[in-house]
Amino acid sequence: KSDKEDDESVAKVLESFFLRQKRSVIPKINTTKDFWDGERWNKELAEDLQPVLQKIADKHGTSTADELGAEYVIEKTEGYIGKAAQNRAEKINADTLKAIEKNLEEEEPDIEHVYEVRSNASERLALAAAGAIASFAITEATHQAISEGAPRVVGKIVEKEWITGENARASHLAMNGERVPIDADFSNGQHWPGEDIGDPDESCGCNCTTEVVISSK
Repeated sequence: KSDKEDDESVAKVLESFFLRQKRSVIPKINTTKDFWDGERWNKELAEDLQPVLQKIADKHGTSTADELGAEYVIEKTEGYIGKAAQNRAEKINADTLKAIEKNLEEEEPDIEHVYEVRSNASERLALAAAGAIASFAITEATHQAISEGAPRVVGKIVEKEWITGENARASHLAMNGERVPIDADFSNGQHWPGEDIGDPDESCGCNCTTEVVISSK
């Protein structure tokens, strides 16, 4: 599970990004219909998120590996973290654009308010992003430990358990305590809670977590 430091680091990135984006977008809305540069915003937010998410992954992956008596190879995670940052950026920006377009249809548009709402959502968005990356790192570290033949996992049953977060959707609430083999998907098709490249209907806003369970055969 991500911790307060993880969540706050991602929230800070998002708050800064929303402010920068607002200062660029609002003046353009008043002068042109071509106010949105999706390619730019997706690239910038992904670049902002990637180092923060990588740091979170490194911390939780290393911690899990230490507990399992294994070594965590950070380089093996960099490709996934990059894709996760890109996918997360695209979803966040798509939701912002949708909110702007909806607001512009109103009799008295207020884009400042749209960005106030988006900035206020930074904590929630950060919790989901940080939690997903922490769960990824825990799972990845366990996979690496198994491949390495770490003493704590050799000859053991290694599973992961779904831990439902607060205010979870009904389907995730029903999954609380579900256990599957470490290399298997949970019943909703996700490899870990909030999987960034999984089904958006299952990952969006998810703050569930996972724990590794080791038992004798």
